[in-house]
Amino acid sequence: MKVSQHVPVTPALRSEAETSTGEAGASRASAAQVAAKAQAVEVVRFDKPMRAADVFGDSAKAAALDATEALSAADLNPGEHYFPGMGPATHVVSKGETLTGIVKGHYPADQYYDGLVDSVAQYNGLEDKNLIRVGQELAFPWRYAYTVQAGDTLSKIAAFSENTLADIVANNGIENPDLIRVGQKLVLDGPYGEAYTALSDRFWGSAQNLEHTVVAGDTLSKLARQYFPEFGGDLSFIVDEFARLNALSDPNLIRVGQQLKVPGHHTYEIQEGDTLWSLNEPLSGGFGNVLKDAQGKPVTELTPGQTVHVELPLFGC
Repeated sequence: MKVSQHVPVTPALRSEAETSTGEAGASRASAAQVAAKAQAVEVVRFDKPMRAADVFGDSAKAAALDATEALSAADLNPGEHYFPGMGPATHVVSKGETLTGIVKGHYPADQYYDGLVDSVAQYNGLEDKNLIRVGQELAFPWRYAYTVQAGDTLSKIAAFSENTLADIVANNGIENPDLIRVGQKLVLDGPYGEAYTALSDRFWGSAQNLEHTVVAGDTLSKLARQYFPEFGGDLSFIVDEFARLNALSDPNLIRVGQQLKVPGHHTYEIQEGDTLWSLNEPLSGGFGNVLKDAQGKPVTELTPGQTVHVELPLFGC
């Protein structure tokens, strides 16, 4: 069974009765309840740019798991790795539209449209940003869609997503912030905070570091160049990460046959409910597909039980 890029195959957390009750009405909750819940939940936010220590090895994994443990069972089912209603923010191209016009419409508060157009083009694998076709579905980096659930308020949504109320109102053209309806689609910045943790916790809970078997002639500097060909110049920070991750007291002393964990490179077995979006969005930071096959080519379809290689990008290193 193939797993859709956009539709997770795990069961919904809420029953049909819960989601249908009051569907035509507004969802409300007191500000005191929202504030109390926000104080009770410890949120770990993976800001950009990320430090090498947050990307490599166990530090980010531990942070994600710690934050997940702080969430209540009512907020996150252990069998799920995303909040109900979360999915990619997409746009289907209509006749006469241009990528620039689409980007301006979806990022109304951002003035750096030239850079955003390039980013959206790269995110969608467009070779020519001036060439899009009618019916084509485009996804947006650093944005995701959220479907309002029973019991939601804008304050609650803002709290778990780390969006401001003002941004949610502006980005979605909401006239009355006190009136939202079940099933309404909202576009949010992120994912950050609890939303980020919910997306990434399953990956960090079962991913394994890719291991390299040392052969004659290997050095940590050579391995740094081998596994990070996109970097040039001084790769000492990657050598340091190799040494730290493998508890090497002397980075210059490795032996033939030794198994070394490769920083930033993981293997992961696809599970029911995984989608390209739910894995790529938190792991890539909105910079595209980090899932690779055994030949290093981008993975475009997922099947439960499939093993993929994950090459995490480095920010601010």
